[in-house]
Amino acid sequence: MRKWRHSRRLFAQVNEALAVKPKRTIDEQVARFEKMVAAERGRRKRLRLRRWIPAVAVAAALALAAGLLVVKMLMDVERRPDRVAAPRKP
Repeated sequence: MRKWRHSRRLFAQVNEALAVKPKRTIDEQVARFEKMVAAERGRRKRLRLRRWIPAVAVAAALALAAGLLVVKMLMDVERRPDRVAAPRKP
């Protein structure tokens, strides 16, 4: 008799657990997972771009400095042509 009571109680608990409906369907869960994966990929792409920004800024600053140096040298040559080395005569 005792065994049956325990079995009935166990079956009642199992039936109660099986009667619980999930909050989301499997399609909703898959769509949610795909959305999370897409968001993570987008975040990683943004992080990759952020790593390059300082390097590009430094390269642009160096290029600008080199350009200004060349312009300054050319302006000095135009102002003082006597400082330019004359071509050597053979």
